[in-house]
Amino acid sequence: MSEESVLKVENVPYFLAQMHAMKCESEDRLRDLRDCLAQHHNPGAVAVFEQGLDLIQQSIKAIEEEIGDQLLPHIPPWEYQWHCEDQPDCLCMENAHYLMTPQQAYQLTLFNEQRSLLFCRQLADSEISGVSQMAACWLIKEQQLQQQLELISEKLPPESEGAGEDFDPPNMPE
Repeated sequence: MSEESVLKVENVPYFLAQMHAMKCESEDRLRDLRDCLAQHHNPGAVAVFEQGLDLIQQSIKAIEEEIGDQLLPHIPPWEYQWHCEDQPDCLCMENAHYLMTPQQAYQLTLFNEQRSLLFCRQLADSEISGVSQMAACWLIKEQQLQQQLELISEKLPPESEGAGEDFDPPNMPE
């Protein structure tokens, strides 16, 4: 996320719309990963994604409570401001595979939430009236969410455990 894109958030409703869209995108991404890995019988990774989804859904609910009856601006996906410019495709899907370990699932979940944290941190450090104060409040909430995610990590088996072996690898034509 470049500094220029952060400065486009000029008011609180736009900030809340960005935060809500970011969280909903993260929720969709983790739900897709969870569902895919459930089909591939990877319960360890599924459990991590479910725990991450619970936390994100709580965050979405908090944002929606903050929004209340406010009418927020519609933000088309091409105007989202949290995409990683150094990683053009930060959807994390290229790092997902059906044999991923719970630790790898945790890393993908954490990556999603670190984008929210960075977004809030950059806006909290800005001088945009009203937005910097709101972003500072959300930064605290995002840091708490990150701490809750770290608790998930502490309960996971070491990386070497839970690594699945592919008993039916893809056939590559010679």
